Amino acid sequence: MTSLLSVRDLTVDYRATGLIMPRRPLRAVDRVSLTVSRGETLALVGESGSGKSTVARSILRLQPVTAGTVEFDGHPVLELDRRTLRGLRRRMQIVLQDPSSALNPRMRVGAAVAEGLEIHRLGVPSERPARVAQLLGEVGLDPALADAYPHQLSGGQRQRVVIARALAVGPELLVLDEPVSALDVSVQAQVLSLILELQQRRQLAYLLVAHDLAVVRQVAHRIAVMYLGRIVETGPTDAVLTAPAHPYTRMLIAAAPDPDHVEGRPGGSPLRAAAPDPDEGPPGGSPLPLGVSGEGAGATRPAKGCLFQPRCPHPGLDLRCASESPALRPLGATLAACHHADSTTS
Repeated sequence: MTSLLSVRDLTVDYRATGLIMPRRPLRAVDRVSLTVSRGETLALVGESGSGKSTVARSILRLQPVTAGTVEFDGHPVLELDRRTLRGLRRRMQIVLQDPSSALNPRMRVGAAVAEGLEIHRLGVPSERPARVAQLLGEVGLDPALADAYPHQLSGGQRQRVVIARALAVGPELLVLDEPVSALDVSVQAQVLSLILELQQRRQLAYLLVAHDLAVVRQVAHRIAVMYLGRIVETGPTDAVLTAPAHPYTRMLIAAAPDPDHVEGRPGGSPLRAAAPDPDEGPPGGSPLPLGVSGEGAGATRPAKGCLFQPRCPHPGLDLRCASESPALRPLGATLAACHHADSTTS
């Protein structure tokens, strides 16, 4: 299957300056490579600060990139001039985490959905109200809400408006940056069902940024697990979540209170509740397993060797882990960046 999106060795550095002397750049994304095909969902998972959102925004050129290549349907995204990039962005849209901040509070819903049509000069102006009504209906909203303001809607309704606005220009790829984490659990299930339905109807490709493994199980075909800016494990969703090879992946799964499958994917069982934010801790206030406490941004980055080795509980940890950076290698149905990952040692 031909990839719609292809990313190779994407690297992003944040330049920081100190009061006395310049600080070393912070490497937020380190040589990340990934692909997404038409009609497919790739989920980027990991704790806060792992670089997930930076990867997503860099792909859309919303974030400066230090090195690497991004190709969308054969177009070199990072090399395009502004005019060409603007045209290509019709085919790549983003759905942000917080619908309240994503919508202009002074703009009516209809105007917000029609904004993309106006910017890209799509359709005849007189026909745009009908197009807006059609889009609102497609995401499960009453077309009469076109005259409402965002504050008059519920959180779930606002997120549906954000999705309708993204769909207005006819994208082929949607970047979903934590699209349901700001919603109530009951509303999450409804919005996720809508996301799955839209993908099947429009053959959309999704790049999903998420920390909630229950959400990932429901919508993702493949998973890429990130730690300190690198992908440490990747593979089919069921393979990664049922037989993880990397110690960090195992820690993430151990912290999820409900790893059961959910409806909407083959072999799934009903979703009982979405997993909580890893930064908030599990119910009852008990400590989270090591590696899921939201320490990604502040975790110690060793000068060499495996990035995860300062926190790794693997019994095979040795000098090689401290001196040699592991590359992604086949391990069963997944690829894992661990010198000692295997099916018999945990």
